[in-house]
Amino acid sequence: MDEGENFPAARNVLEHDFYVDDAISGAATVEEAIELRDQLIALMKKGGFALRKICSNKPEVLRDLPIEMLGTNLTVTFEFSPNEAVKTLGISWDPCADELRFVNDIQPITEIWTRRQILSAIAKLFDPLGLIAPVIVSAKIIMQELALLQTGWDEPVPTHVNNKWKTFYEGLPHLKDLRLNRFAFAPLSKEVQLHCFADASQLAYGACVYARTVDFEGKICVSLLSAKSRVAPLKRLTLPRLELCAAKEAAILHYKIVKALDMESVRSVFWSDSTIVLNWLKAQPNTWQTFVANRVSCIQTHTYRHKWYHIAGKENPADLVSRGLPVADFLASRLWRNGPEW
Repeated sequence: MDEGENFPAARNVLEHDFYVDDAISGAATVEEAIELRDQLIALMKKGGFALRKICSNKPEVLRDLPIEMLGTNLTVTFEFSPNEAVKTLGISWDPCADELRFVNDIQPITEIWTRRQILSAIAKLFDPLGLIAPVIVSAKIIMQELALLQTGWDEPVPTHVNNKWKTFYEGLPHLKDLRLNRFAFAPLSKEVQLHCFADASQLAYGACVYARTVDFEGKICVSLLSAKSRVAPLKRLTLPRLELCAAKEAAILHYKIVKALDMESVRSVFWSDSTIVLNWLKAQPNTWQTFVANRVSCIQTHTYRHKWYHIAGKENPADLVSRGLPVADFLASRLWRNGPEW
């Protein structure tokens, strides 16, 4: 507030792209990134804050910085070490390949699990963007099954649940093979769309959002931006109501994404495979009972400028969020990474 007038680029980053003590931002060119870096260092210095652990996917941005300010183990020739990763808000980022990874603290597999041990293992699957949501929702579904069985926290879980959990847990180390592009758009894109999918099952519901970008040569890039999953409440709801809850998740997730990326003017399209939900959304909220009316009102408020369409269930990537996937199937899923073929 005091010094930002002289550092406009850095002030914007300081106000919008700081998370506790981590600044995560970027620029379109190396020159702009260097200018932003210098402004941030100078602005923070005005308040007595010394930036360090600076990292970039372009070594040129780091070339003239002192070694003690770098966040990577660059050699004196400023070449990245192979497979070097940096932890960013709990997620591993490989700056050389500019890819996100998932490296989790997987403990040795035990024969007998307790409810407390399973919950502890689930909590270590840190995924703020929901990029591995189909895997995590599988774990949440197992945890909910234990809640329904009212298993004690430190008692061995029933055999059938223990076997199901062991099969799931044995696949987790393979998540290290997952690589996702950090930059989700086409370079110098001329057209950007957001496509938001919602789906529910009796076990869980959720939503996922994809960016579809087109560059000036007509090349199309479709990338997963974020996803959100929730297990169905213990008090059973009908499937149409769960589908409506999923549509609400899609609306709120989209709202958060466009705010975070400053993309309110981008064209967005919403998809659901529930014709009942689509008909609910066409009417005024006061047409329906309270449960439906409240959620329809929320969805209409957050998506009033955009349209909802029907999609076949087998083409809906949010179906993977609502049912879960084993790690092996998840890693092989093109539907999850890039959305429907069309």
